[in-house]
Amino acid sequence: MWCLTVSVRVKDFRGVEIEVSSTLYFHVKKRHLDVFKVLGASDENSFVQAVGKVVRGPNEVYSDGAGTLYYLCKVNDLYVNVIVFKNSIKTVYLLSLRSYRRMRFKKWLFKIY
Repeated sequence: MWCLTVSVRVKDFRGVEIEVSSTLYFHVKKRHLDVFKVLGASDENSFVQAVGKVVRGPNEVYSDGAGTLYYLCKVNDLYVNVIVFKNSIKTVYLLSLRSYRRMRFKKWLFKIY
């Protein structure tokens, strides 16, 4: 097992390198703990691997007017939402189907994938 000291880069479905920082891990662990259960992640290493899997093989990807990308992966009746801005993951959280529909029509302007 290794500890994420600064950042790791993973490639998304297009081959673009995306940064996963240690602050992301701690942020998600503090604010969105339910993500770990849904992703099956128990530590930093498994979290990075799970998030990397989402950006490599999302079900859908959207963009808003500011250029933020939303990588979505459906897990049962929830969506794992990985938010990327300027090739760096800013947060990861879960969306219900209701929230997904609301975001799809109000916030996400362009379907990328």
